[in-house]
Amino acid sequence: MSNQVIKFAVIGLGYVGLANALALGKHYHVFGLDKDNFKIQNLKNKKSHINEDGISNALNSQSIDFNPTADKDLAYDHSDYVIIATPTNYDPETNFFDTSSVEECINDALNLAPPSALIIIKSTIPIGFVAKMRSHFQTTRIVFCPEFLREGSSFEDAKNPSRIIIGSTDACGKELGSVLGRASDEINPSILYTGSDEAEAIKLFSNTYLAMRVSFFNELDNFAMVNHLSAKEIIDGVSKDSRIGVFYNNPSFGYGGYCLPKDTKQLLANFNGTPQNIISAIVQSNNTRKDFLAEKILALNPKKIGLYRVAMKANSDNYRSSAILHLAEYISKISSVEIIIYDPNISLENLSTFEITKDFNDFISRSDLILANRVDENLDRIDVPIFTRDIYHEN
Repeated sequence: MSNQVIKFAVIGLGYVGLANALALGKHYHVFGLDKDNFKIQNLKNKKSHINEDGISNALNSQSIDFNPTADKDLAYDHSDYVIIATPTNYDPETNFFDTSSVEECINDALNLAPPSALIIIKSTIPIGFVAKMRSHFQTTRIVFCPEFLREGSSFEDAKNPSRIIIGSTDACGKELGSVLGRASDEINPSILYTGSDEAEAIKLFSNTYLAMRVSFFNELDNFAMVNHLSAKEIIDGVSKDSRIGVFYNNPSFGYGGYCLPKDTKQLLANFNGTPQNIISAIVQSNNTRKDFLAEKILALNPKKIGLYRVAMKANSDNYRSSAILHLAEYISKISSVEIIIYDPNISLENLSTFEITKDFNDFISRSDLILANRVDENLDRIDVPIFTRDIYHEN
């Protein structure tokens, strides 16, 4: 196939779907399908629902062939590749991801796309899901290709992937690797071909390892706080070891965001019947950190706490499973302290539990203690006490 005739249908235009659709649109003909008509109309008008400069710039680029639509027939018609990037939220009742949207998309693709189209799942899924779907739908043309995007830089990461994992070792998998490799800005992108179960495990173990690093340095920070030590000096010294490294070592209110909390729980569920101690400890560590910090915060006897930004990362508008928000919710359950939120970048209509303001001066004047998971220059000029564990002023 030449680049000009290859057509991708990308289903689900959240972080993963939109970033991949735009990155692929630099090289191929891409249709992006989403059932949210308001989102589609904004995308047609070159307006992004995701607060990220790279995505906004890409939408307005004349060199990107991206066609947003809510029409299934139009999206699937003549597609060579179908990418599924719909949400798979963790269901605490079943202890597994809710994969119903992915299954629905597989069914649509098999009915509406050409029989030769390869179905690529980028939604995070349980280990063994692809094998189950191949058996259920009686097809081998389903492949898992995990994504490793960072919120705030998803488009750049989609163009410059740290690695491309193809959950297939057959001819279709090799062809997909070649197609995705050509779409990368990397000259020789790292491509690894694995079994489907192994690809699914790579995604979950990768995110769980990152959660473990966050938890490790947070517990180091707990120890430093209790024993009146400098967490920064300890972390600086530990991180100088090249085997450990100076990255992902900044203390926080806990690991959060859309991926890490749900992926760690899914991996723990997949461990059922397999001996383990670390995985369950990683899941529990976030609650331990929250309980410890809540105790420290309430010991300061605040009357009104201000939450400074609830998005998990700088340059992001995503506050799903936000660590600072979870901490605030826990504090409100065990105390009567008032809480007010300031975050100018995101819509907080659903957070009716707390008062919300987008006026920074109003926020400062009404808070006697500010919680900041991450600090920035705006907090340098205020007199209100700040509670943060942010040492390095980075994500």
